[in-house]
Amino acid sequence: MIHIAPMDIFKYPNLNFDIGLDLTNTNKYHVRPFYGQGWNMSSNEKGLFCFSSGCGYVEIATDGIVEILDQCLLSSDALPMGIFEKLIIEGLTNIQRDLKNLDVNGELLISVSLINIKGMRMATESYFGGTAFSDVYSSEDLHLPYVELQTVEENLEKALKPAFDYMWRAFGYKYSHSYTNGTFSKV
Repeated sequence: MIHIAPMDIFKYPNLNFDIGLDLTNTNKYHVRPFYGQGWNMSSNEKGLFCFSSGCGYVEIATDGIVEILDQCLLSSDALPMGIFEKLIIEGLTNIQRDLKNLDVNGELLISVSLINIKGMRMATESYFGGTAFSDVYSSEDLHLPYVELQTVEENLEKALKPAFDYMWRAFGYKYSHSYTNGTFSKV
């Protein structure tokens, strides 16, 4: 589960924020679930809602808060790292593009949580070819450190690296192997 929130909502809680979502023309947005074959876009009482049956949804509320739930990324007993991180980066980049085109300014706070992953392992590329697996994760959930973007324009790949490093450490690695010299490098 991922949440994105404009920090101004917390700084000025008495203001009624409206980012200017056009709920009559939903096709102009790039919002879609991170994983899954097809999706349906609509609006609901909160704002823009896009879902993929059986996989998850993305919702952008009229105040700029974004909620993403994707069950398909966590549907096996091993997290396919590299691909997993890439899908998160691509999905958040699509949302970032939409937020740039709306009335969202200032800092953004991103939280990423992997829910109900007890017993999962991390699948990575082995140094000798093939797949290597981490130890089994022993806690129920994994809440990554918050990611703060100073502006909606900030580089997501770079900003997410400390959170991805944390995730890899939770599975017994020192850092994310999907980065080379601080740049995301997995395809």
